Amino acid sequence: MGFTKGKFGSSLSRAKWRVKRVMMSMWLLVALRGLASHVVVGSPLWLMPMLYLMGLVVFHAWHWMAHQRWLLYPAYKVHMYHHWRVYPPRRFLSKVYKNDKEGRTAWSSFCHDGPLYGGMLLNIIILWTVGAINRWHDLSVAVLSYACVGSWSNWLHHALHIEGHWFERYVYFHDLRALHYTHHQGTAKHNYGFLDFGMDMVDGSLAKPDYALSNNEGIGRNDAQEIHIGQKEQLLLRRPSTSNDEHISAVKPGPLPNLAKDGLKECAFAVVAFLIEINVGILGLLLGVAQEGDSDVDCTVPHKKGDITMLEVEGFWAFFAAAFEMA
Repeated sequence: MGFTKGKFGSSLSRAKWRVKRVMMSMWLLVALRGLASHVVVGSPLWLMPMLYLMGLVVFHAWHWMAHQRWLLYPAYKVHMYHHWRVYPPRRFLSKVYKNDKEGRTAWSSFCHDGPLYGGMLLNIIILWTVGAINRWHDLSVAVLSYACVGSWSNWLHHALHIEGHWFERYVYFHDLRALHYTHHQGTAKHNYGFLDFGMDMVDGSLAKPDYALSNNEGIGRNDAQEIHIGQKEQLLLRRPSTSNDEHISAVKPGPLPNLAKDGLKECAFAVVAFLIEINVGILGLLLGVAQEGDSDVDCTVPHKKGDITMLEVEGFWAFFAAAFEMA
């Protein structure tokens, strides 16, 4: 399962190879969904992968925008409320997902959510305008696909912040959580993805994951603090905590959902998570294990400096520069 001495993230080469297979697994599920749409309603085979790719671009651009104070301040204020007040690094996990919409106005919600929904709608309009899709069946498939993937992504983000979530039974979930935990640290201008980090790879915004939450060692970080430097505001991390007060995940994964108690959507997402787990294992068998060398990095060691350096980004994700070359 990718463990070395019982610690998550003890082998960076295994972690990055596992994340790569997670991304490949999601693309495979998208392609299979496209095949099903082709068989049922005759949609083009390329439609689902194209929508997914365009959606990744829009989501990355939106998430980047939400972290730019100068670009659309109401959206920035709403988004950073989640980062600073609800889930700062020191309180990244909670028993249930906390309400991060407190204090929103109709206008600030529109500024925050509108560009994302508008961008996804624009993708569909572009395909319709250029004639790539010209049937109402295809239009319906596109809208439904974005609704499903968007719902899954939002649910996944919630799960990353919930302590003892049943998803924790899968090792790859800890990789995703570690990457998102890093996103909540420093400037927060890295690791914009939740499951697919292809766009982070393209623009160099991927940073090394922090597995402190998964290893129950009491190693973590203090709250981020706002520091004013002239007209600029930055988020810097204080030194790693030595008081063992990190809110770490110290409980076992919860039980798998069932229809009677949790509903159809939760069960459907459990199926998706399980299919990704199966695909990750199969791809590992087909493509081989990660190549560990003398320079392999132990990600259980906490960061020593305030921010994530681009050298760490480049060193961690250089492996992805030749994506699929092993396939």
